[in-house]
Amino acid sequence: MIIICGVITFFVGIGCSFVLTMAYQDHWFKIKEDEVRKFRKLFDFMAAWMVYKQNGNEISGVLKEFGYRTIALYGVGVLGKIAIKEFQEGGINVKYGIDKNAKIIYPGISMITPDEKMEDVDAIVVTAISSYEEIKKILKRKTDIPVISLESCVK
Repeated sequence: MIIICGVITFFVGIGCSFVLTMAYQDHWFKIKEDEVRKFRKLFDFMAAWMVYKQNGNEISGVLKEFGYRTIALYGVGVLGKIAIKEFQEGGINVKYGIDKNAKIIYPGISMITPDEKMEDVDAIVVTAISSYEEIKKILKRKTDIPVISLESCVK
């Protein structure tokens, strides 16, 4: 009887291990799929931006069309730093950056977190293109400043 209980316990343990392993693996694959989707969207955007620029266009042109001359930039990671330089070269004043990690340093740009009071600007440009809709909702609860995606600056 003890041997039968031991064998049953052994197989139950194997079954539970299998189920837990499959659940973890499914969760891990879902995370990786989300990362791949995010980086694919970023790659597609950067390719479109390059073609847009090669055709003689500037991302600052769209902002100027709407009368936006002074902006805040949400997201000052790699893409944000590239955008700051492009905007400044195109005559757009980037007054400050907004980032969860406000310790990021960019010469001449003050940084705040999304929870801090936002100074008045013509628009807030969001560089986190994969999270744009979510970020826009958060910002709209805190300010009346127009919120646009960097993606919309590349026609």
